Amino acid sequence: MVTIVGEKINTSSATVRNAVEQRDAQFIQGLALAQAKKGADVIDVNVGLRPELEPDAMRWAVKLVQDVVDLPLAVDSPNPATLLAGLQVCREPQRSWANSITVEQPRIDRVLPLVVEYGCRLVGLCMDEHGVPRTSAERLQLAQRLVDEVCRWGISLDRLYVDVLVEPISVEPRAALVSLETVTAVRAALPGVQMIISLSAISFGLPGRHLLNRSFLPLLLHAGINVIILDPLDVSTMAAVKATQALLGADPHGLDFISAYRSGLLSRSRRKETP
Repeated sequence: MVTIVGEKINTSSATVRNAVEQRDAQFIQGLALAQAKKGADVIDVNVGLRPELEPDAMRWAVKLVQDVVDLPLAVDSPNPATLLAGLQVCREPQRSWANSITVEQPRIDRVLPLVVEYGCRLVGLCMDEHGVPRTSAERLQLAQRLVDEVCRWGISLDRLYVDVLVEPISVEPRAALVSLETVTAVRAALPGVQMIISLSAISFGLPGRHLLNRSFLPLLLHAGINVIILDPLDVSTMAAVKATQALLGADPHGLDFISAYRSGLLSRSRRKETP
């Protein structure tokens, strides 16, 4: 079964940024609870502010979120100091995720010791100092480097999630295809390595974003993605997750689909169906 990471607590949203800056605890906790109720398995916490302010904001947000939901938290920042701040206040750091590192040695050398110390999971991006590679072959090479580094530090591979990355199709027309090719390549070359992707990145800059996201989702699941970062408050997208897993045989006899349907998670309003 695919793991769903709720993306809503992210200061790329102006309303979330304002809530973090104003220390609006009720708003942040409400977002966490809403995502948990709609089926998120992990709650991402991204409080990106100025570097000198971010660690304190992360400590504040992590404490708030874990007070209202009993789910793993993904401490999300490119700043190792912010990752450390978040992990320090996690009640169960071994359930938490450090999101993320790139394949750049300074970042690796600062973040992997935290993974060792706290026993957390790790998201590693197929990206280095040259940016995001254009081809699936190049991304596979970076995935292999991530695996090599994790093994070098004695970290179990089941704690690594390789982010195969996706760029907006508004910028790169083949972005979806390259990401799908990368998932397939990593699955073949590095069996057992888990993969993660941010669904909404594909539609950035375009209208009808939810439609594009939902259309991309089944392709990712069929290719073999393990974890998807998405908006769990989008009922149609969550319904597509459940339906696709049932169709792909990942949900034997559709039991999870049936449970979600009966609980009302797959539609905004329950309607009686014609037999």
